[in-house]
Amino acid sequence: MRRFLEGYRALTIGTRRQALNHVIDGNEDGPISAVLWMQIVRVAEPNDAVGVKAGALTENHVGFPGILISSLVTARFRNIAGIGWCYLEYQVDGVVANNALRRED
Repeated sequence: MRRFLEGYRALTIGTRRQALNHVIDGNEDGPISAVLWMQIVRVAEPNDAVGVKAGALTENHVGFPGILISSLVTARFRNIAGIGWCYLEYQVDGVVANNALRRED
């Protein structure tokens, strides 16, 4: 997962991740399943990201914030004795990207 996220670092500078509408279910065999909507919201151009993060309020007139990516996420976890909660599966489906907001600087 770390390699995957590092590959998209340039894409995600100036964004915020929002996990929405969690539905959590227990399973008879022990794991917990979570289904949620993930949205990546572009709040700034990559070069402006540090300034936006530091400010209390940033007024933007070029269309930010805007939904960059929306997807459905399904995850399964198991509580392992001595370790804690661990991912068994993490699946991302139904990805929709707004290429008008995509930046790869």
